[in-house]
Amino acid sequence: MEEVSSEEVVQCDLDREFERELDWDFDREFDDLVAAWSAHHGDYDETQDCLDALVETRTMIASLQAREQRCLARLEAIALESAKAAPKSPHQDNREIAWRSMVAEIAVATRLADRTVQSMVSSAAALVGSLPATLIALDAGRISLAHARVILEHSVGIDEDRRADYERQLIERAEATTPGKLATTAKIVSARLRAETFEERHAAACETRTVSIRELDNGMSELLHLLPTPFAAAIFDRLTRQAKAVSAAGDPRTRDQLRADLATDLLLTGEPACGEDAPHTAAEGIKAQISITIPALTLLGKGDEPAALTGRGPIDLDTALRLTANAPEFTRVLTHPVTGMVVAADIYRPTASVRRFLSARDQHCQFPGCTRDARWCDADHTVAWEDGGKSVPENFALLCRWHHILKHHSPWKVRQVSPGILEWTSPQGVVVSGGDPPGPRFTYEEPPPPF
Repeated sequence: MEEVSSEEVVQCDLDREFERELDWDFDREFDDLVAAWSAHHGDYDETQDCLDALVETRTMIASLQAREQRCLARLEAIALESAKAAPKSPHQDNREIAWRSMVAEIAVATRLADRTVQSMVSSAAALVGSLPATLIALDAGRISLAHARVILEHSVGIDEDRRADYERQLIERAEATTPGKLATTAKIVSARLRAETFEERHAAACETRTVSIRELDNGMSELLHLLPTPFAAAIFDRLTRQAKAVSAAGDPRTRDQLRADLATDLLLTGEPACGEDAPHTAAEGIKAQISITIPALTLLGKGDEPAALTGRGPIDLDTALRLTANAPEFTRVLTHPVTGMVVAADIYRPTASVRRFLSARDQHCQFPGCTRDARWCDADHTVAWEDGGKSVPENFALLCRWHHILKHHSPWKVRQVSPGILEWTSPQGVVVSGGDPPGPRFTYEEPPPPF
């Protein structure tokens, strides 16, 4: 028999005494726990069934996405084949026009923006044409489309005779990791297999530097600045150092808020502003050409409808007032009291009045799904001038350069069914409306007077 020490006997007695004081039966509680686990074992089975179904569904989705890639690539090929068959013209690039027309056709069929479709078609053509093993792995559900896009992104610059080795290494890794971690591996493998040096790749990447804007909710936007890493790091370091100095002086804003406000001040005024109202002082330096709509009732303090930055969305009233305080001129927009449609626009100094009217009415490109801002659009005669079209507002519509060229040099047809409302017909015969112009709208708390 195993000997029990006196200390263990004492500890056992103390445990039993403790259980009696707490009215707790350890053996009973343990049995209850085992019974509860057994009762809920069915939840474990259901969870596993759902997980299995989820994995199976994602495998099916991956296979369908592979099919989508093949369809997109084939549609591009059809467009380019039709361009070869078209009569050659010294005034236009048949391949470019055919490609644009096909992109627009896909955009209308899928209800996606042109820019989105351009990216989809280009990547699908590259995937199908240059990475067959990756497409097969996607079709089998061994990797996701996100994995395939990482492999495609980092395959640029790898010679064809080395591409199979690149695919093999990346697919093997993709089957066991996330797209984010795969990107790290892809950078290393790609750098090793590429023919050009890092300096050559960096020089090419520098050619893509740009500044762009991405609209968010609640009147906010992201300003994206793509530039060489040393300059980006230096800018961030300068903003951080200045933010620390302002914060040390007792400014209540967070470090991120200070960096954002300092960047705004430096870009718009050339010098940082300090103090609690600093986030607003930057508006005083804005001299850019923009268009702001402030509802009359809001301006009079009798409504809460937000002001709007044309082509961008709502902004707060305080910022709108500060911006208009520096405006060298104003445009008045008259809308129909019932429908809210823009019926007139004029300026105190009437230059380019028709264009101003169109900007107020259309606000952006009038091809379905396109949101290119009015400032960057052409005023296009719906019925061409040479065909007898008049230079009047009801025969004009704003089109971005991409869709302006598409209208005049492809089989797409368009007619203006009512002022500002375009009806487009694709080469496949699909008829789609550009929708109502997004110009200013006014609502009434009381019914409008009868006419």
